[in-house]
Amino acid sequence: MARAQRAPLDEPSIELTARDLARGPATAPRAVAVLRNEVTLLERLLAATRQGDPMTASLCERQMRALLELSRAVRAQSPEESRRALERAFALSRRLAELNPSGASSERNALAHASLVEELVDLATARPLYMRLVAEHPSGTTPAIVFALFGDETSLRGDPEIAQRFYERAMASAPRETFLHGYCLYRLAWLDARRSRDQESLRRFTEVLSHARNIASMAGATELAAAARRDLVVPYARIGRRDRAEVFFRRFATPEETREMLARLDARLAARRRHRGNR
Repeated sequence: MARAQRAPLDEPSIELTARDLARGPATAPRAVAVLRNEVTLLERLLAATRQGDPMTASLCERQMRALLELSRAVRAQSPEESRRALERAFALSRRLAELNPSGASSERNALAHASLVEELVDLATARPLYMRLVAEHPSGTTPAIVFALFGDETSLRGDPEIAQRFYERAMASAPRETFLHGYCLYRLAWLDARRSRDQESLRRFTEVLSHARNIASMAGATELAAAARRDLVVPYARIGRRDRAEVFFRRFATPEETREMLARLDARLAARRRHRGNR
């Protein structure tokens, strides 16, 4: 039986890089001026170090982290400064690989380097670096991050079955009470909606919202919950009842958020009626 036509589905509300996925406890954003001063100070300290100084690697890593934070802080207002900060961080990540090829921080720095290659070049160029990381560190958070990124890539290419396997592998590797686990669950819910598996999609989106409450202290939890509330409307519009929507949405949303969800639901239902009328 031919599948019924339906209005096109929006893209996922969130899609992240490796640096986004490696989030931990939420921290207050620092002022741009403070970050610029820190970058300048660390640059001067690095210039003053002698060859073989054991502090060089530590200073490189601190400056790379400060540059990554600065890049994120100025991305919207000054894209050029953001990219320059990324390029400087990339050069430091390469230097770190030479200074500290092994040790406790090498895995974290190698992941930062691969992520910078992805952002400055493309994922295809970064893929061998990510695969090497998985081979060298087969357990823990790093392979989970890599599998989630590959899930995003294959989802974008329109291969939901392979994308689902990547997200499931990521969830199997990532600790449950993390942003990464919730992100993969969210992407699985979105894939279900794409394939009109609306009951499963709705169930997963509600799980994402419960998960976001459980990790409320972690960076990204608020954005994750907002994305799930937004996209949950898609499967609900196809299988839910409009007269019961407010009660259902209020389980996961404040009164204001509920009104926003209802407005999106009404807009989607109206679009579906127009879509059917034009067939």
